[in-house]
Amino acid sequence: MAEKFAATTVGSIIIIANPDILSESGWSTEIGIKQGVLSGKLTGQADFSLFLLQNSNMIEYIFGAYPEGLGFRPTNVEQSRVYGLEMELLLSRTFGSFQASITGGYTYMYPVGFNKLTHESTNIWLKYRRKHSGIISLDTQLKKLSLGLSLYIKSKILNIDDVFLTTPILPGFDDYWAGHNTGYSMLDVNTGYKINDKFTISLVVKNITNTEYMDDLVIYSPTGISV
Repeated sequence: MAEKFAATTVGSIIIIANPDILSESGWSTEIGIKQGVLSGKLTGQADFSLFLLQNSNMIEYIFGAYPEGLGFRPTNVEQSRVYGLEMELLLSRTFGSFQASITGGYTYMYPVGFNKLTHESTNIWLKYRRKHSGIISLDTQLKKLSLGLSLYIKSKILNIDDVFLTTPILPGFDDYWAGHNTGYSMLDVNTGYKINDKFTISLVVKNITNTEYMDDLVIYSPTGISV
């Protein structure tokens, strides 16, 4: 519905609606295994899975000159395939009144176009995707006090619209992209105090390492956010 009727602007970028757009369709399949962990006071579980997604009438915003003006318009392009795997791990241990748990997850994706005539992948990266992403979290609790750390890791963006690199639509972005489209890690910290069974006071500090990183075309920096 948004692609059919939503028309707006994002900074200097014009978004044009396309009432003739077709809905995406597709299928997915997944196979995996889950294993419980029990060793003394240590408990947890581990998951591993493989997945495959295939879409038809994939929607992408294509830059061009349209009757409404120069901008991005949602368009049905080719089919796509996303191969991947996921791993998750949860471990928890109690030491008297002290509790600790570690959770971790990792996702690998191979997102590419798919040729419906040859039934083979094109090996052309889908836009605004990453191959690798992961998170590791440590959560601890001592009576009414809690403390947690979360480390996020992501690899670089595989592909974006050429217009952002070959035209002055975003002045200076091409140079920034060349030097800053890299993987990154980011650390969050949270702490809390449990007042009673219903109320807890919490303090969360996001990106405590002041990491500058790029998510799609939004640049997050220690001093703010710019597009």
